[in-house]
Amino acid sequence: MSNIMIYQLKLECNNCSKHYNLKLPVDEEPELYQEYKDWKCNECKSGELTIIYKKRIE
Repeated sequence: MSNIMIYQLKLECNNCSKHYNLKLPVDEEPELYQEYKDWKCNECKSGELTIIYKKRIE
């Protein structure tokens, strides 16, 4: 049985430095400073997003 956890993540664009806050269910704990591959920056459309903060909620 998988153990789903809810994390609050803060992501930062490596191109324009815009920040995003997400709450999402995950199967395993995300690593800080790794690229978040499911999204691209909505502001500049080309920047990669990096996890800069994480907090387990549930």
